[in-house]
Amino acid sequence: MNLFLKELKTTIVLAFPIIVGFLGQGLFMLVDTFMIGQLLGERALASATLANSLFWLPMMICIGLSMGLPVFVAQLRGRESMRHDFVAARERVAAGEASILRHSLLVQIVASCFFVALLFLFVHASLFDKLGQPHEVSAIAESYTLILALSLPAGTVFVAVKSYRDATKKQWRGMFWTLIGIALNIFFNYVLMTGALFFPEMGLNGAAAGTLISRTISLAGIVFHGDFSLRLREKFNFKETFRILKFGVPCSAQGIFEGGFFMLSPFFMGWIGESSIAANAIAITIVSFVYMVPAGLAQAMSIRVGEAFGARQLQKIFNIAAGLLALTFVLMILNGSAVILFCREIAAVFNLTPEGTQLAAGFLMISGFSSLFDGFQCVSSGVMRGMGDVKIISYATFVAYWPLAVGFGLFLAFPLGFDGNGIWLGLAGALFVLSIFFTGRWISQLQKQKRAGIAFPS
Repeated sequence: MNLFLKELKTTIVLAFPIIVGFLGQGLFMLVDTFMIGQLLGERALASATLANSLFWLPMMICIGLSMGLPVFVAQLRGRESMRHDFVAARERVAAGEASILRHSLLVQIVASCFFVALLFLFVHASLFDKLGQPHEVSAIAESYTLILALSLPAGTVFVAVKSYRDATKKQWRGMFWTLIGIALNIFFNYVLMTGALFFPEMGLNGAAAGTLISRTISLAGIVFHGDFSLRLREKFNFKETFRILKFGVPCSAQGIFEGGFFMLSPFFMGWIGESSIAANAIAITIVSFVYMVPAGLAQAMSIRVGEAFGARQLQKIFNIAAGLLALTFVLMILNGSAVILFCREIAAVFNLTPEGTQLAAGFLMISGFSSLFDGFQCVSSGVMRGMGDVKIISYATFVAYWPLAVGFGLFLAFPLGFDGNGIWLGLAGALFVLSIFFTGRWISQLQKQKRAGIAFPS
């Protein structure tokens, strides 16, 4: 029990600033949604929701491509910690970390620039209108999307550098610059939306410009706050790039299948009505913010499990995972209970119409009941990533989100008449299935290694 508690304490020390940093990333969306609703009204909020939903998918794909970065760094450190030639091991770690970071940033920059071009093409083709969205909402969303798209490279590279800082035990720097970014986002959102302090009054476009400016400054800060070596004189090589992609592509696929649901849900709501779009935006914003807690825990989990995996410490992996899942259970029960109890009060904060407020409260109540499943599937997938078991994550996420969440959700929403609640009930079912499968998966993988009587591969 002492060993179990010791591992949990170590993980919490690592996880706390990571969680704060993830919550800060969630606050970007929460702040934008709150300020747009308060300052510009429901129509502007519906427009921003369409744009943010479209933007979120490439953001998730790019973030997925960098998920191997902290895991590879952690596995490298764990593997080299078992060596007896400490000086040589330190140099191998430094060289290996530089190579992992250099190739990860290359992949990140190329991918994010590619998606900026796709977002511009989407707007140029007037696809919001062609997807059956209200014309008044689509017209405002297009210019907002163009400005927001420009923030994609800065936002995704920031996440990659932050994950590297986390893996190298400099997680406080990532937290610091995330919080600075939030403060800047609030300031620039307000002055650019309202025209205060001699700034131009840009309306909804001011919120997108505020996000672009704050993300750019945050990226510059986390890059130059303490040195890290990229060893740019060394050549890029295909083998290392392929290793990054081999790990990152399944993680991105998970982002596509998961993020694709949230990207399409506002369009599903658009078939119901404008108030449903805005209400869905509130629910997604709150759920995304709450999700940052298990997401931060999962990041810490993948780092600690990665180190133990590299060092071939089977029992340590179990101790780390079991402790953090117990903590996740407590935290998500508290989070879910708070959302359920105060769903109406939370919805009322965002200045919707009475109909929109009532719809948002219903969506939030469903999300509150499913938050425990969301936490377990997220943290358990962190265990699997630390062990390099990523392909099965993408397959399971596809099955859960599309045949189940989308198919079952649309069936409940339209033929059975549950409307927007049906979409959210479909999501709850998917999260339940994933939580059971992912938890069982990592436990079975550990038992398989134990029965085989062999150490983890180096």
